[in-house]
Amino acid sequence: MYFWNLQKLIEDLRLNKVTAVQYKNYYIASSILILFSFFAVIVSPEQPLRINFAVFLINVGLLISWTNAIFKANGAEQGKNFLNRFVALYFPIVLRIAVVYLVVLMMFAAVWSLGAHLIDGQVKNYIDQYLETILDPIFSFIVYWRIYKAMQLVNKPLAP
Repeated sequence: MYFWNLQKLIEDLRLNKVTAVQYKNYYIASSILILFSFFAVIVSPEQPLRINFAVFLINVGLLISWTNAIFKANGAEQGKNFLNRFVALYFPIVLRIAVVYLVVLMMFAAVWSLGAHLIDGQVKNYIDQYLETILDPIFSFIVYWRIYKAMQLVNKPLAP
């Protein structure tokens, strides 16, 4: 099981070297990440219902459109092990993106905190609320896009 080495995972998926036990482990690890994201949502500040609903609709659209694109990248009806491959790729991709995402967020928060005192309190809260709202769909978009690109590599024909 690869936590970070996405290229090796792609190679093993291309060569059908990933075992059922490894797929199970990727499923468990990916599920833990998803449960962690539920926890993060629970402990995060409340957002107005309309904003939460808008983010939900955007994420549903991303889920449907990208899952269909990734399914096609896997070979559609002729593809092999779509769900297994998807879950296996999901885990290291989310780990990698989450690390970069957190670093970028910390840098942005530091810069924002330096200049935020210049903005009226109510306006600052409004901006904070919408910034938090757009970050989730951006993260999801990047994850799906990377899985799509990785799935294309998995299904690239083997060189003779």
